[in-house]
Amino acid sequence: MNALRLAWLDLTRRPLSTVIACVSIALSVATAGVLLRLSHLAERRYSTLMTTTEALVGAKSGDLDILLGALNGEVSRTDQTGYLPMKLFESLRAQAPVHFEDGANTTSTYVRSVTPFVYAGFFRGFAAVGTDDSILRRGLRPAEGSWPAALAEIAIGARLASDFDLKLGDTVTVDPLQPARPGEGPEATGQGPLPFKVSAILEPTNTAWDSQAWMTLASARVLLTHTRLKNSIWGPDVLNYFLIDLEPRAFVKLKALVNDRTVGQAVDVATARSKLKDLTGTGRALGLTIVGLVLLMAVLSLASVLVTRFESLSLQIAVLRAIGYSRGEMAQWLLLEGLLLGLVSCLVGALIDALVFPSVRAALAASLPAAGPSSVFESSLIWIAALIASVLSVMIPIARAYRLDVHSALRG
Repeated sequence: MNALRLAWLDLTRRPLSTVIACVSIALSVATAGVLLRLSHLAERRYSTLMTTTEALVGAKSGDLDILLGALNGEVSRTDQTGYLPMKLFESLRAQAPVHFEDGANTTSTYVRSVTPFVYAGFFRGFAAVGTDDSILRRGLRPAEGSWPAALAEIAIGARLASDFDLKLGDTVTVDPLQPARPGEGPEATGQGPLPFKVSAILEPTNTAWDSQAWMTLASARVLLTHTRLKNSIWGPDVLNYFLIDLEPRAFVKLKALVNDRTVGQAVDVATARSKLKDLTGTGRALGLTIVGLVLLMAVLSLASVLVTRFESLSLQIAVLRAIGYSRGEMAQWLLLEGLLLGLVSCLVGALIDALVFPSVRAALAASLPAAGPSSVFESSLIWIAALIASVLSVMIPIARAYRLDVHSALRG
């Protein structure tokens, strides 16, 4: 009888013990796999930030909210409250004096360039942005066609063009932003999809901007007119963000002007990116630590089960040794038993991972990328680690088998 046959017979001889060990490892593998995939997704969320601007101005919120909103394409279809008046943008661009109600005056001669940025609608679930041709100095370039210059023209990001097989001259429809108040729908404002002609396919930037569509400010204003903004204090003449380049060491002046005197908030991009990196690095380290602890629990559980099984197998091993089986054959048996248990557990754990992960991702949607696949095979490192751990878990029983006194065991 070979070692594989012995391993299989021993596993099936005690089905309850085998099932408990298998379920324990499978749950640990599934849990560790889900955590690892979530860690990968969280890291991927912040790997697509555009990096071609020095400072941002957005409606007062948090530095990271403004950073991710402007440079990572994170926009809500329903919460559209973060707006800045167009007049503030025009004053900063023209470096014109800004007058305040308390009589104070200031200028923005330290501003080298300003690019407008407003989310105007959605194309097949992806953001459509209103801006002007100054955005071309920030990394966007047409690979085909020309930048939109007229109403109802639109430039398509490289990833969108690839995913939806779009070409120059195609007609696409853009949905205006949805109202923010509960119960308001398209019929409340007369809004509906508006047609646009593709005038440009953009070069890939390998950032979130590849998954956005781009139009003129005039086109964006038309879309915003079809939302409840038409009844707001500034009407549709608003922006979400200003993308700004400054003279050296001028951010303090911009911050003093914007943060203290307006409804906006200035963000230093380098500082915000560093803060984001620290946060995600800490979270990833914690996640990987938890993954390691979960796997360690599985290993200890398996080792405990195998040691217990060995204690009850001492007489059988002594009999096998007495009829001619060598220590090496006993070691092969135990190794194969651990390997079989690990393989079955990994298969079950991978199945649980595949079934559970979509629900977990949906529950954490606000913290993860809105799009992008996550394959169950991203957990393959967990499976390999679990298999190695399963084999290592039998080292204690193997060591005891090598030290087993056959005569004493048979007399007992």
